[in-house]
Amino acid sequence: MTTLPAAGSLRPTRTETHPLGPAEVTVQDRDRTRPFLLLHGGGGVATMTGFADLLAERTHSRVLLPTHPGFGGTPKAESLTGVTELAQLYVALLERLDLTDVTVIGNSFGGWLAAEIALQKSPRVSGAVIIDGVGIEVDGHPLTSPCMWSGARATASSTRSTGRPTRPRFRCRRSPCCPAPGTCRRSRLPRSCWARCSTSATTDIPVTPRRTGMSTSLSVTRIGHACQLIEIGGTRVLTDPWFTQTATYYQGEPVTSTVGSLGHIDAVVVSHEHYDHCDLDALVTGGFDLGTPLIGPGTVAAIARDKGFRDVRVVEAWEATTVGDLTVTATPGKHGVHEVTFVIQAGGRTVFFGGDSLRVPELDTIPDRFGPVDLAILPTNGLCIRPMNLEQVVMDAEDAAGLTAALKPALAVPHHYAFHSGRLGDRMITKGDQDPRHYADAVARIAPGIDVRLALPGTTVVVP
Repeated sequence: MTTLPAAGSLRPTRTETHPLGPAEVTVQDRDRTRPFLLLHGGGGVATMTGFADLLAERTHSRVLLPTHPGFGGTPKAESLTGVTELAQLYVALLERLDLTDVTVIGNSFGGWLAAEIALQKSPRVSGAVIIDGVGIEVDGHPLTSPCMWSGARATASSTRSTGRPTRPRFRCRRSPCCPAPGTCRRSRLPRSCWARCSTSATTDIPVTPRRTGMSTSLSVTRIGHACQLIEIGGTRVLTDPWFTQTATYYQGEPVTSTVGSLGHIDAVVVSHEHYDHCDLDALVTGGFDLGTPLIGPGTVAAIARDKGFRDVRVVEAWEATTVGDLTVTATPGKHGVHEVTFVIQAGGRTVFFGGDSLRVPELDTIPDRFGPVDLAILPTNGLCIRPMNLEQVVMDAEDAAGLTAALKPALAVPHHYAFHSGRLGDRMITKGDQDPRHYADAVARIAPGIDVRLALPGTTVVVP
């Protein structure tokens, strides 16, 4: 007979770092009874924390959630050159912690890793659960692996049957078969060479231009959530600033910049007044230049003026303002509060920024009004409000994919998916989809010719 611990007696989550031969492993340890080892995929440890909390609480189990070396800013060992070596590292972790009867659960890349751990035949592992695993070879089902490509093929442009030039699939400073660090193209291909890639969180990811004659550079760097740094030539635009968190507002991913490290900003655009999109207190506290033009709807303008911003521009749907060569046009939006979205233009480049709006029909007309869209940044978590009978207030993956098909951008980047309201808030207040791959899969189905980049915070994506 098993006696469960009394309520309130369970130990809180703690984080420990264990040196294990060639590498150090940082582990979140929810220390309860029966042990589970959870292995995250390419989206990082944040994609598994909610499940780890729920598993520990519901089953009173001991749940270990390590961060793979090289992920989340952790050190990476050069000797870890493949999945087998990483599996052996985790078996050594179980030895170090003297754990037995361990069930290994892995998602995506973590599923592949769980299978490799099972193949180690450690007596400490009693079972493995594989969720949406990638990379596992099955007889009769050939695996197309980028590691099989020659360096010339992996780095050179190819031509589809249409005769149009396409961009290289992967780029890496050390191995031509690895995705650029911090990003994931819309692909199910395995990443057996991930351990050899550079870990720089700010590596640029260039792609082949869709249109000729595009001399103005365009890039976007995710800071976190819907906070983006858009750079068009020398013009730098900050969107929906959010640099702090509260008891019910969590980014769910690292914020990769401070206000002080932003450098010069030419304009700030704010879609609506919700705290996670309009964290003006953080800008003020961080010493941000309050003379910077701040652009948003009237509800945002009132808050900005109260905080001391001196150049506040009010724009409502289809109204525009200019800052030097930059033109910012408010486009329609719909949310739980008044919201606008934005078309941002300069140097012949066009960016659509979707804030955290629902999809509204007027947005489909943007290409007719503004011409070709170079970059679309769209929310994808389909956030629903539980006390309002699960009313949806943000477009979900299918909605965002449909809008992407209508906008026909050269490149699409999802955001606003890692956000959560905390363990209690997620159960009582909000419900959302935290997996951006659902959006990437939907675009692949609805508009297969459009490229999608899943960029981790701190990653700069260079747009065609």
